[in-house]
Formats: sequence, C-alpha cells, structure tokens
Amino acid sequence: MAKARRIRLNARLTDVSTPLFLIGPDREVLFFNRGCEQLTGWTADEILGRRCDYAGASDRLEPECLTGSLCPPPDIFAGQSAAVPIFLKPKTGGSLARLLQFFPLLSDEGTEVDCVLGLITGIEPPHALPARPSQQLHAELASLRATLRGRYGQDSVIANSPAMHRVMRQIAAVRDDSASILFTGENGTGKEHIARLIHYTGPLSRNAFVPLDCRRIEPIDLKLTLRRLLRDQDTNSEPSPQPMRHPGTIFLSSLESIPRDVQELIVEADQKSELGDVRLMASTTKNVEELRTTDVLRDDFYYLISPFQIELPPLRQRPAELITIAQAFLEERNRSASKQLGGFTEAVLDRFRSYNWPGNLREMALVVAEAAEAADGPFVEEADLPFRFRTGYDAQTVGPPIELQPSPLEPYLEKVEREQIELALQQAKFNKKKAADLLGITRPKLYRRMEILGIADGDAS
Repeated sequence: MAKARRIRLNARLTDVSTPLFLIGPDREVLFFNRGCEQLTGWTADEILGRRCDYAGASDRLEPECLTGSLCPPPDIFAGQSAAVPIFLKPKTGGSLARLLQFFPLLSDEGTEVDCVLGLITGIEPPHALPARPSQQLHAELASLRATLRGRYGQDSVIANSPAMHRVMRQIAAVRDDSASILFTGENGTGKEHIARLIHYTGPLSRNAFVPLDCRRIEPIDLKLTLRRLLRDQDTNSEPSPQPMRHPGTIFLSSLESIPRDVQELIVEADQKSELGDVRLMASTTKNVEELRTTDVLRDDFYYLISPFQIELPPLRQRPAELITIAQAFLEERNRSASKQLGGFTEAVLDRFRSYNWPGNLREMALVVAEAAEAADGPFVEEADLPFRFRTGYDAQTVGPPIELQPSPLEPYLEKVEREQIELALQQAKFNKKKAADLLGITRPKLYRRMEILGIADGDAS
C-alpha cells in the first residue's frame, strides 16, 4: 500500500503545473516535472541527468543555459534554504524573471543533504533581490547579462558604466563593417577579447582569427608570417606547402613594435588589394599621436589601421561594474568545476573596491582563479586571497612614500661600518682573523678600524 501511495505521489508531482525539480548532491538534475517543461520549453529527457553549474546563462540556446539558472547556491548544500530571483532562459528564447525557492532535503541520518528541492514561482516586482549579498550579486549579474543580450545581442562583456556602454555601441557599429580597427588602452583591459568578439560575431566568423604579438615576434619572422598570410589570399599564387585556415582577421597587438618596413609591406598589400577579405585589427598601450610624431608609425600605415578607434578604460575607472566583473570571473570558473563557489565575503569585496588593479582585467582574472582554488568553503574569504594580491594591496595602502632628505654622510658611514664589524666579530666568536676574512679586509686594517671606532676587544684572539 505504501509503495502504491509513493507511485501515485510521484505521478502527481510529475503532472502538476507547478514547476518542481530535484538536484542531487553532485548537482545532477534528478527530477524535472511537467510544470518545468511547460515553463521552460525544455523536456525532461533533455534536462535529466545534466549537471548544474552555479554560473549565469550565456546567450546560447543550450540546456546548460537552463541548468545554470536552476543550480542552487553552494551554501544550500550546507543545509540552508533560500529564495533566489533568477532569469530563466526558455528554449524559445527571451528571458523570464522568476523566484527559485530551494529546500535542502536531508538524508535518513539527518546530517547530510540528500538532494535539493526546487520550486519555481512568480516574482513581484521582477527585479526584487534576495537578502544575502552573494545571491544578490549573482542575481544582478544575471539581470545585467539579460539586459546586455537584449540591447547589444551579446553578454560576454560586462558593461554597466557610461564608458563601457560607449564601447558596446562602438562594437555594434563596427561589427558588420570590414574597415580596420585600432584598440587603445592599458595592459589587461581586454583589447584582444573585444577584437575576438567583433570577429566571431561578424560576417568573417567562419574564417580564422589570427593574433600576432608584434612585441614577441622577431621582425624577420613577422614579415615572413605576414607575407605567407597575404600569399594565401592570392588565388593565382601557388598554395602554401602547409596550408592554413583562411584568415578572416589579423590582429596585430603591440602596434608600436611593428618595424617601419613591415608597416610599408602591409600598406603596399592594401594598395595592391592583396589583403582580400582579411580585416586588420591592432592594439597598443601607447599614445598613438606620440607614436606618429616620433616616427614610430608611418602616416600611411596609421591611416590604414585606424578608421575606427576603440579605447578601453582601465578597471579602476569602472567602479560601477568592478564587483560584477569579479562575480562573472568566479562563475565562469564554476563552469564544469567540481567545487562550486557562491561569491565573495564582504571583506574580500571591500578589498577589491579599494584596490587600483594595475593589471586590470587580466590581473583580476588571475586573482579570482587563485583565490577560488584556495577556498575551502562556499565563499572566497580574505585568507584565500593570493600573496600577489595581498602584497600589492598593502603596497597601495601604506600611504605616500616618505620624501628622503640628505643627511651628513660621515656619521652614517661610521654607523654602518661599526654594525658590520660588530656583526662579523660576533659570528667569528671574536676571532680577529676570521672576522677580517668575513669583512674582506686584512687583520691589521680590522685592528685600526676597531681602534678608530672605539670597538672593544671582546676576546684576546
């Protein structure tokens, strides 16, 4: 009889219109009822057995976009229930604001979470946020990604400031164009990432994105590489002995390191229409006008490479999105990772806010990755922050350096000499010959200096 009741209960829960699902301790979807199917458009067969990662949905219509939204925050598996607002991504596209209520179900012993019951309900107002700061940041990131998808058609760049919205508008304007683009900004601000984004969302996305670090490539190798790339565009030339994928974009980083004869080679290739369908993009951390006035850049090459210019701001000028970017890096690390993290403690976030981030996005990505690796609990704590960050943070917070003033040299030299002689005598146990050897001087000179400086003879050796 009890077994029959359980079967009937299972059937009723499967058929009810209220969206219910179960997540196992390994974050595998164990149950996905008809209500979930009707709400999301995904069938149970498509979702069951998939593992959830605590990471926001991307702009792709894949089952992982849904399971990422359904994943319980890591602290739920410690036995805490929670209500979390999310943005569900239905199979038909778009975004649905909903409230996810998570209930951890304990094992028979009552000591471990056997699985987590999830209940999807409506949310009023749509952008209400949970009380827990980590869940609030997760929800804010999901909300921002949904906004960016709707406004710009992609969400791989976090933009929540006037400077970054300007960058996003520029990306949208040049994406379908074929003109060259010059990216400027400090090291680590994401210039190559934006270049790849433009390439892979543009008309040449099926062709290769070819990055060339001009600072690290020898001039002769750079010239040979470019000639080979251009030769492969010429359908009348003999094919390369090692054919490569047809390039769609050539990205020249460290523009200032391109020799003038190589610049001339590129200009002549453009004038002879040898570039074909290849789009040129370049980046530099230097002041472009200074590069021109100092003849580092040829004028004709500058005009070829810079019809469009996109300047990327440093991270310290993006306070409105700094914490959201850190959460995005953490959730990206969560994808396919066995250990899931829900966010950062408030103490860590305070440190992030007050740090200058000289390495910009590249530095933050490394700090978040190392801290996540060191974390034992569901959140990154201060003790998890890597040594590189803590030393950099301390160096920035000790205050301005003290301005040194010149002082009489003779007393200072005498003080240093006295300290060194006394240290050598102690280490040599007042053996004058050994002390003199340690100091690199003769024994008679040691006696003379001891007498002049008034150093007592501590032992008759």
